[in-house]
Amino acid sequence: MKLNKQIHAGLMLGVILVLALAVGLAGCSAVPGEPVHVVIDNASEIGGVVFDQPVTVQDEDGTRAALQSNANETGFGDLQVAGYLDVRDTLYVGDWTHIFAQTAISVTDGAVITPTGTYQPLTSAGSVTATLTTSSDYVTAGDLLVLINANDTVTSTVNIVDSGTAKLTAAAALGQYDSLTLWFDGTNWIELSRADN
Repeated sequence: MKLNKQIHAGLMLGVILVLALAVGLAGCSAVPGEPVHVVIDNASEIGGVVFDQPVTVQDEDGTRAALQSNANETGFGDLQVAGYLDVRDTLYVGDWTHIFAQTAISVTDGAVITPTGTYQPLTSAGSVTATLTTSSDYVTAGDLLVLINANDTVTSTVNIVDSGTAKLTAAAALGQYDSLTLWFDGTNWIELSRADN
């Protein structure tokens, strides 16, 4: 009899939780492609939630955002974003900023380098000269690009031409481990720095 009461209590608790969830999400739109509006008070926590549409986090007045990923009371967990994380105010980084390396591009002589992300390793079979793409299909105004010669040998230099939309202090001759850092303004790649390593 005692076991039946525990099962009954467990079922009732489950029904109450499902109803609470339904009531809590009653104001949500679940139409594909339409935004979903969820209000969470300061005391609420969400774990293991996956969004396949853009997510906006803001205060009630719509002017500030606060998003925190907690592993426990004393530390922070991971916030993993598969698409874009659009930060319109201040982004605080308390530890490292980690930028994943893209797949290395094998540069050939006369080629156009089409970077696929901020940290772009380059390789070549000997010394080559190339230019940078400015196609809007690949880059957007505000993109930061770090090119690094990742060749295994010191004799393979990747030369970047200083002409057209590449606004460099001079042509860049990237030897092994050398880097060139650029900013895309929507039209031009503007050199920020280079290092001869």
